[in-house]
Amino acid sequence: MTVTAGRATESVPGPRGPERVATRRRYLMCEPRYFAVEYAINPWMDPTLPVDRDLAIRQWRSLAETYRDLGHQVEEIEPVEGLPDMVFAANGATVAHGRVYGAKFKYAERVDEGPAYLGWFK
Repeated sequence: MTVTAGRATESVPGPRGPERVATRRRYLMCEPRYFAVEYAINPWMDPTLPVDRDLAIRQWRSLAETYRDLGHQVEEIEPVEGLPDMVFAANGATVAHGRVYGAKFKYAERVDEGPAYLGWFK
């Protein structure tokens, strides 16, 4: 048995060595309803390039459905207008050993996401 990030997985012998057995996961996702690139706080953001929000929503729905089809649990947080980066839900908090550690965002543009995520966890 292997423990990774607090989760146990079994190693099952296979033709090419130990194989991982799928473990059901729980994901928190935020629909990109208000996603936009309106400012640049990292090198990957360019506000001069257009964003195809309809495509982003279709891709997001496809990913959420794929997770569900694979047996994972998908939780959804309601997006907040004016917080375009809320779609990056992995940044909102960290959960370890049943405790939630809320994010304290460095950039002013993202600060209001912290309370939004903590409210969801409460």
